[in-house]
Amino acid sequence: MTQRLTHSPPTARLALKRVRLTSDLEAEAADIRTPPERLAELAKRGFAWIVAGNPAAPLATLEMLSDSADRTVRRALANNPATSATTLRALAAQFPEQFLQNPALELLILENPNFFKELPDSASVALVECEACPDWVLAQVALVEDETLQRMACDHPNTPPATLRAGGAGDPGEPSARSLTGDKRWT
Repeated sequence: MTQRLTHSPPTARLALKRVRLTSDLEAEAADIRTPPERLAELAKRGFAWIVAGNPAAPLATLEMLSDSADRTVRRALANNPATSATTLRALAAQFPEQFLQNPALELLILENPNFFKELPDSASVALVECEACPDWVLAQVALVEDETLQRMACDHPNTPPATLRAGGAGDPGEPSARSLTGDKRWT
């Protein structure tokens, strides 16, 4: 006669309890209602990759996570609207797609119209090399004073004709974006 188990063996129950606990902690790390002190604690307890994407995470915690060796953590930071402008500039070259998808990017431009001029060249290059780089970002990069970056921005298929007509650099002595490209969209 075979006996039917009416409940799980102790080891299976413990494993299930651990899975639930991990799932609960992950949900807590992702929840914007979690108190900032708790988010900082969860980041130190192995949930940094989730906390890094939480827009309610305290700035000090996000700054601490920006030094992480874990690419998943840094990638989440690049897409987090609460990440500081300084950290975003540093992450743009490594994670251009996430940087471009950051909901705070347009606000950063309003706050600092020179935001793109202050990006490291490697970040600007990475952004322009993205196929899905938005036209407004390309227009910003076309205004930097680096001729190579201007040329790259002007050569991108998403660069709006108005940007090419405008010319790029504002100084009369500087080469214009229009003069740097053979693209006929500006004529």
